[in-house]
Amino acid sequence: MAIVSKDLTYKMHEYSDFELAFLLKNRHENLNELSKQNLVYEIKQRGLSPAQLTDLIEGKLAYSGSYGVGACRRCSSEKLLYPEVANKKGERKYYVCEVCGEHNFREAMERNNKKSVAIVALLAGLIMLIGAIVAFFASAG
Repeated sequence: MAIVSKDLTYKMHEYSDFELAFLLKNRHENLNELSKQNLVYEIKQRGLSPAQLTDLIEGKLAYSGSYGVGACRRCSSEKLLYPEVANKKGERKYYVCEVCGEHNFREAMERNNKKSVAIVALLAGLIMLIGAIVAFFASAG
């Protein structure tokens, strides 16, 4: 199932060339017919050739740095969709890139699982420590 904003077809003119290239490569099959037509039309209007589109994508993928907060880690677009999932602090840590489809669900879940494992290990250590203290005082008395 594709996650694409409802007004995607009306705002393709706002997309940069590299965003159109990623949209064509990664999302084209999941777009509705009107969005597909508008995407192809916009690419033709800008005179972008298949080679230029490929170069735009390869240039972004070759970059090994970080694009920063608020940008997709794959394509660098700032057109991110945030599902209605927030943590206790109200932070929205999960996103789906509207342009290339990249998301961070698995990564965010792994981070949360690592935190849970660390908390459980800490609690288990405390329980063992309390048990040892109780046993010490029980044997001393």
